[in-house]
Amino acid sequence: MLTTPDATAFVLDPAMEREIKSVPHFRASHYRTWNLRHLLDSYTLGYVRPLRAWHTPTASTTIADIGTGYGWLAFAFALETPARIIALDIDARRVEAARAIASILGVEDRIDWRVGPLGQLPVADRETDIACCLEVIEHVDTDKRTIHDLSRTTTDLLLISTPNGALPIVFHDTALPFCHLMPLRMRDLYAKACRRADRQHNNQFWTPGKLASALPDFDRVSRFLHHESFSSWQGYMDYLNTHPIGHYDRPETLRALWYQLAASLGRHAHHILPNLASVWRRSS
Repeated sequence: MLTTPDATAFVLDPAMEREIKSVPHFRASHYRTWNLRHLLDSYTLGYVRPLRAWHTPTASTTIADIGTGYGWLAFAFALETPARIIALDIDARRVEAARAIASILGVEDRIDWRVGPLGQLPVADRETDIACCLEVIEHVDTDKRTIHDLSRTTTDLLLISTPNGALPIVFHDTALPFCHLMPLRMRDLYAKACRRADRQHNNQFWTPGKLASALPDFDRVSRFLHHESFSSWQGYMDYLNTHPIGHYDRPETLRALWYQLAASLGRHAHHILPNLASVWRRSS
């Protein structure tokens, strides 16, 4: 049965939102124009709560947000669970801004802040119970060693989201058909010819098969994206549709039809979905 998630207990009031939007570095980003209360809710309802299907965090749980950016997933975990949080990013300025935002939210001391690149993560082997990496690996490479650097950090769950490079169009980048499959120089020429050179960032996209082969010690346990079911994901999306964050999205009707079609494929849905968001559990 379809259920829409309840609102989060934490309320980001207007005064907090104004203070956050004045934080150096963050105030120069495009996120400044978004509804930050809805943004925080989107991480809590879309990522933190769904993970309870496989692991309920306690005070002894350690969760890593790898590629934390301005820290919104880390904040959601700190506000929603008693777990110890590690927030890590390659950009020291973003980490500093995230710490300032955490102080405004009252969770700075709940988070262990670190700076380092994916491939040389400053996280010990199996230091965490849950490791999360959202929309990061496509900015690095498609080398299996990159995924190993993520997977080695967790004893239990690994949450990864990244665009699906097996599809003919990737909206994350230029959104030009087959552009992401071309050699880098040809991508530049194609994007320039279509007046989308500003969206051509030479990202490297993973396919379902390549991602699975990079995780030989893990089983994919989520059934629809990173949710336990299509119903869970759809309830979350219904909530977002009535609490918009403010950034662009694809046409709702077209997306809804495509995702319903994908859901009919069961565990194989991720092969035709635009994102490979999945929860993986260590099997050995």
